[in-house]
Amino acid sequence: MKLRYIIIPILIIFILLTSIFLYRIFTIKLDKDKVFDKTRSYSQALDLKLIPINEINNKNLTGQYNIEAYVIEKHICYCPPGAFCSRCIPNGILISEEYYNFKGTRNFTNSLEIQTTNPNQFEIEKKYLLSIEIIENKAYGKIVRLLGYDSI
Repeated sequence: MKLRYIIIPILIIFILLTSIFLYRIFTIKLDKDKVFDKTRSYSQALDLKLIPINEINNKNLTGQYNIEAYVIEKHICYCPPGAFCSRCIPNGILISEEYYNFKGTRNFTNSLEIQTTNPNQFEIEKKYLLSIEIIENKAYGKIVRLLGYDSI
């Protein structure tokens, strides 16, 4: 008799967890086309002053600039709309002026995180001329937004 009171709640919890898991899997598959879209969503690079990344990292700059760099990482939040997900890193790319293989040591003084609407339009290890806007935000530090780009 007591065994029945243990098995029934365990079955209910198992069914509930399985249905939540399947819902999340199918929801992510339905949004797959949106997540992996490689369509260009920015204009070409603008005619702005070209500066190195270490100048952005070491000085308190704001405004619009051009930089030349390699895309070394893409950050994409895969949380489907309406789903409860843990906090995501904003969509963006990590760039570096130096080309290096991923087995080597990274030099983060010459790298920069840029927020983008669609990071999949960029290829890893490819060099770009990027037009950026540096916005100072006291709560989060420096925010760098992409304005346009060209492949080099």
